[in-house]
Amino acid sequence: MRRVPSVIGVLLIVLVTACGPGDSKPGAGAGSGSSQVRITLSQEPDTLNPYYTGLRAAYTVTQTIYNGLWVVDPNGEFQPELAADVPTIRNGGVSPDGKTITVKLRPGVKWADGQPLTAADVQFTWEAVMNPRNTTLGKSTYGKIQTINVQDELTLQIQMADVFSDYLILFSYPQGILPRHALGGLDELNRAEFNRKPFGTGPFRVTEWAAASHIALEAIPNYFQGRPKLDRVIFRIAPDKNTQLAQVRANETDVAVDLAEGDAVEIEKLNGWAPTSVAGLSSDRLFLNLADRGSPDGLRPHPILGDKRVRRALQAAIDKQQIVDRVLFGKTRVASSEYPVGMWAPNLPPSSYDPEAAKRLLDEAGWRPGSGGIRGKDGRPLKLTINSTSGNRLREDVEQLIQASWKAIGVDLEIKNVAAAVLVGEWSANGLVARGDFDIAYFGFTPSIDPHSSIAVQFDAKEIPREENQGDGSNYMRYKDPQVDSWIREADTTLDSATRKQLYENVMRKLAEDVPIIYLYNRANVEAVNRRVQGPRSHPFRWLTWNIHEWTLA
Repeated sequence: MRRVPSVIGVLLIVLVTACGPGDSKPGAGAGSGSSQVRITLSQEPDTLNPYYTGLRAAYTVTQTIYNGLWVVDPNGEFQPELAADVPTIRNGGVSPDGKTITVKLRPGVKWADGQPLTAADVQFTWEAVMNPRNTTLGKSTYGKIQTINVQDELTLQIQMADVFSDYLILFSYPQGILPRHALGGLDELNRAEFNRKPFGTGPFRVTEWAAASHIALEAIPNYFQGRPKLDRVIFRIAPDKNTQLAQVRANETDVAVDLAEGDAVEIEKLNGWAPTSVAGLSSDRLFLNLADRGSPDGLRPHPILGDKRVRRALQAAIDKQQIVDRVLFGKTRVASSEYPVGMWAPNLPPSSYDPEAAKRLLDEAGWRPGSGGIRGKDGRPLKLTINSTSGNRLREDVEQLIQASWKAIGVDLEIKNVAAAVLVGEWSANGLVARGDFDIAYFGFTPSIDPHSSIAVQFDAKEIPREENQGDGSNYMRYKDPQVDSWIREADTTLDSATRKQLYENVMRKLAEDVPIIYLYNRANVEAVNRRVQGPRSHPFRWLTWNIHEWTLA
């Protein structure tokens, strides 16, 4: 399961229809000389209002429609988009106390209907998100804003209640700015027609959404970064990945997104097709429970995993490169930290595969070889259980490799996979990781672009799910370290990027030493692109359509 932080989406897909605009050939369009590209999704978006969704399929479409005030580039650096620049303390855009953010909008930007973008649109977007009648996502984040004051048509001031170190996630991808003149007269947006047929300041606008078939978009001539090279984009909705790949083989689409690493091997062999791939933020990892399974508050240590030497031994006994080469076809790379790429990446080397060192660590921890080669200590066998999501063939293959590797050093690993809802269910639903009822949990996680929303919620001791906080926390490992807590809290209250980077790097280096998580491999963003389509480039932080205004047809 590839997780998007704080968002869980479940979507029922019905069969794709066999006719309609989605079946047009590449280069064909609505008029003479027009051009279009067909992009196949393996699931249907739930909405096209970015404040109501957490689905990758939805974001793949919405980033062709909306813009943010600023956006992360492929190097992980924030760049201005609708804003004239990125406000910081150094350039005067952020007040010395960190609570007032002044934003200057880029002049001349127009909505798809020709109306000018103004500071009032940003103010309205915040008001819409916080409107209690709207079931929008992000209320806790945008609730950190105390007020937004419009200074003039192109200037606004965002007043924060307290210092908010990752303020640049506000009004940025994957959300954006909503048009006040189109939505401001509505009491609530939950059932607005706009959510299925929206427009923004982006390069395309929606002209049609045929359920379970396709979503059609047309180019916006007045797009502020220049008129798109394509005239139309058709997002075709396939019921599953097998159908999606079948369309690629039959040349019934031009681009297919959100594929698996193994699919890239097949795409490379198809005439006229090429895979695009880049290691993204997501990684599959092993979450190690440092607390006893009967101690969800973390007060009692785990009898095996509570010892750092054991955790380090388990990591040393995993040949991560073998996993990448054999199971993921060499299409990604070994993971080593929470941030594999971008400005927050700590440049940590991957752990070394060294089974002999693993055995020595277990010896030091008092685990001696016993019957059948399985180690024991004080009458307890060195036996652990791993839980992952059932039905995931890739992870099942990885589990078997790990099981064999650990048996070679004297560890008995039982594989016991369960439904995703059981593994990562909420505290109230007795989810295994939330309740701490596990030894090792194996699933994927995608950190936020800014570490505040990922590192703090995973590794600060106050984020351990427990009865007192009704399970509201994501420190599933029950990890506790006062120095790490101190670094996290200092990073969360400073706006100096260099200081924050050093503090978060300190945290990630300490995590590499303590091993509450074994990072296995990064998941790659894999797409299939017909060679007639020129310009698509994989982006580690966004989906393939991020630069669709630059695409052309050969």
